[in-house]
Amino acid sequence: MGRDRAARRGPPAARGCRAWATGRDPSPYAVADDAVAVVYRPQRYAQVLEAAVSELARHAAKDTRVLDHLRAVLEELAAVAGPERRPSTLAVLARLPRSDG
Repeated sequence: MGRDRAARRGPPAARGCRAWATGRDPSPYAVADDAVAVVYRPQRYAQVLEAAVSELARHAAKDTRVLDHLRAVLEELAAVAGPERRPSTLAVLARLPRSDG
């Protein structure tokens, strides 16, 4: 199954995150007129994903429907994520608690 076809399926939350999962982390440098204008520390995909998922999983620990949906979203993101982001997506997925259902 090609990436385009995989991008059309999955839960709505995953569809909304696809562009983020398939992109690249921003550069820490902002260049203007061929000179570095600003140096900053952008949030990285792995950091944001881990924070979002761990917070949701903690609050939904006893709600199997939410955990199952969160797992489906992460599986979809892992399926479409670029090579730089797939390992961190799979790592977050592996740490997600298993639902009993």
